[in-house]
Amino acid sequence: MQKTLLFFDLILNKNLQLDLFHDNTITLQEKVKQLSKNAQEDDLLYTNDTVIIEIESFDENHIFGSYGKAENLSKRQLTRGRTKKDYVITDLESLKELVESYTYFYVDLNLNECIVLNNPNCSGFKTEFSKFLLHHFRVSSIYKSIEIVNKLSKEINEDIGKSNHFASISYTYTSEKLPENEFASFKELSGLKKEQIRTASVQLYLEPELDYTENANKLASTTNYIDNFTTFKIDTQEETINVVEKILSKKVFINIDEDDIDNLDKIKDILKTNLINH
Repeated sequence: MQKTLLFFDLILNKNLQLDLFHDNTITLQEKVKQLSKNAQEDDLLYTNDTVIIEIESFDENHIFGSYGKAENLSKRQLTRGRTKKDYVITDLESLKELVESYTYFYVDLNLNECIVLNNPNCSGFKTEFSKFLLHHFRVSSIYKSIEIVNKLSKEINEDIGKSNHFASISYTYTSEKLPENEFASFKELSGLKKEQIRTASVQLYLEPELDYTENANKLASTTNYIDNFTTFKIDTQEETINVVEKILSKKVFINIDEDDIDNLDKIKDILKTNLINH
């Protein structure tokens, strides 16, 4: 089965206010090293409401584990149980177990980079994992905050121009920036006036196997007109380019055997290898 790997940077924002009770020269890497040498079973599990982060292995160089979102199905609205045999409605209140949607992550503490096996059902990774690093390793006196972010790019037009395969293009604009092209013809069909339209969005899905080298330079020139758009994103085979915010969301597609999805050694090796090679 095909899965997507997502790539992030760790931004460690130092606390500029001196804490007299803590050694402010210690780093996250040092704190991870200290905990790994004397870790108890409780140190391997972190929970925050519905978030569950479980460490499978860690030392001064890396952290590997799972990130999950747990849900009590009996509390979900418009959800009920039925028996398998005759589909009679049953009471979910007797269900004691939580249901967890989970995925895996690998952090390289030397590079300050992170890679995640994407699971669309595991939302909030960047926010929750930042809290985990800050509080679980007790570095809140050292760092004002820890951010998990997509890569920023100073040369976004070059990033677009070097691509030759595009999957989709999407953009949003406000009514006063409405372009005069065929995508705005809905006004004519609906009879809506310009002042009645708050925003307009366009989503183009492209044939992925075709070569778009000739189009790349023209797409790169859209950075000159970016003030006309509220959002502008370009999906390529390896990344999502947010032209407005100048952010690259790097992604890699891989094939994993279904039998290996819970083989921790193989998953760890896949994440580590791809993080180093990309």
